[in-house]
Amino acid sequence: MELKLGKNTYKMGAVKAKMIRKAIQLTEEINFEKLTVEDLDKLVEFIVELFENKFTIDDVYENLDAQELVPTLNRCINALMGTFADKMEQMPEKK
Repeated sequence: MELKLGKNTYKMGAVKAKMIRKAIQLTEEINFEKLTVEDLDKLVEFIVELFENKFTIDDVYENLDAQELVPTLNRCINALMGTFADKMEQMPEKK
């Protein structure tokens, strides 16, 4: 997955297993119907960590178009969780 911030484009590398845990934790903790500033910062920080700190939270806020913020957050979390779900489906069934 790629993320364009201003003139720079970043590629997501290999994702550490802890990021799956963090994504699940965030989706459990955050009320997406009533998003707070703190919640938004947590989500943006998650994206920064997902891209291995190649940019900062401020880089995201300063360079990402406002209309792209929520779709970008969704794309990143869904890409990560979708891959995880696909792998889980490959697990052998309990007999």
